[in-house]
Amino acid sequence: FVIACCLQLVLHAFPARANFGEPIATSGNWTVRRTLHAITDEPSCVAIYKDRFEIQLDENDLFVSLRGRGGVSSVVLRFDDEPARALRPASETEKMIRAVNLCGSEFEELMSSKRVRMQIQTTAGTTIEEDLDLDGVKKVHGEFMNSPCREKETR
Repeated sequence: FVIACCLQLVLHAFPARANFGEPIATSGNWTVRRTLHAITDEPSCVAIYKDRFEIQLDENDLFVSLRGRGGVSSVVLRFDDEPARALRPASETEKMIRAVNLCGSEFEELMSSKRVRMQIQTTAGTTIEEDLDLDGVKKVHGEFMNSPCREKETR
């Protein structure tokens, strides 16, 4: 299941900023960017948090890349003002891609929240804290279903 959730990230692999295409929508702290596959012209959209390209949202996942800051060892999540969840070890996929991946029930909770906080233990033994204001996340998530993110361009 986790491998299926992370397939999109493996395809994105956090390319350079220039590869993210042009912004097509903005809401709150998020900007949707659209790119076209060089061979098939299939569109692909991703939302970026506050121009921090290491934090990406797609249709089913939120990714927080730790490339250059160590890999993921474990993470504690806190949604809104609810109590923090128990520490969970990084999945094999999270370790491989060096990114925290919220998918499945974690992603569903993210989409119904206003804020998510993460305390991430890296493989280097450091702690990284992220505090994401989710203002606009529902609207940009809806953009993934709109035609610019779905339809091929005709040339």
